Amino acid sequence: MAPQFVRRTVVLDSKLDACVREAWAELLGRGYEATYSMALNFMLVGHYAQATRPEGLVEEARGMMWNFAADRITTRHLNIQDHLARVAELMRESEPIAGDRSSGDGPPWPRHEASGPGKVPAP
Repeated sequence: MAPQFVRRTVVLDSKLDACVREAWAELLGRGYEATYSMALNFMLVGHYAQATRPEGLVEEARGMMWNFAADRITTRHLNIQDHLARVAELMRESEPIAGDRSSGDGPPWPRHEASGPGKVPAP
């Protein structure tokens, strides 16, 4: 069975981005055909391998993870950037399509004229 992949937009802290780029450079330096996504997955596989050991993560790694989660400033900025990326994606998806009624002919729903200022339009 072929592997299945999920494409996502991810926002990383600049320090983690630097780590991914270091891993990427290391992979390329060893002759692998690597991308940023491969380097990120490479790091996650290593972390998963450590986390699923019978003794689990070392205390230092666990502490760093929970300290990161508790850093409200960093997580707030990451969440904002993630939301902004999603809004940009939705805006790209909502670009008018040639021949679509919303591309200039008006909205794809019928318009009704209001019978007066502030009045609800009649159906």
